[in-house]
Amino acid sequence: VLLFFFFFFFSIDNKIVYTFESSESNDNNIIPYLDTNIKIKNGVIEVDIYAKPTDTFNYLPFNSSHPRHVLLNIPYCLARRIRGIVSNESKIPIRMQQMRKETDQEEVSQSADQ
Repeated sequence: VLLFFFFFFFSIDNKIVYTFESSESNDNNIIPYLDTNIKIKNGVIEVDIYAKPTDTFNYLPFNSSHPRHVLLNIPYCLARRIRGIVSNESKIPIRMQQMRKETDQEEVSQSADQ
């Protein structure tokens, strides 16, 4: 079912090349696409955040010289991205907590560098 979903994308425009990972042994039937994981569960499409294993979650350092409104907007935009992508309401608080942990980790590493 999920492969049919992606073959639909392929048929939209032959000038756009899509690549995706798939596996016969994938019990969860999940395919990463751009910055999302797409899963079909009981005939319902479920979308979640996807980050490559090499993602370092580096964002603009809070002690940079950028205007304050730019710095304060980063967590807001990350949270808005989570709300816009994650389709399972019960996973949203989990993803928000992960985002907080990632941004806190970044602040700690930035202060350690100084």
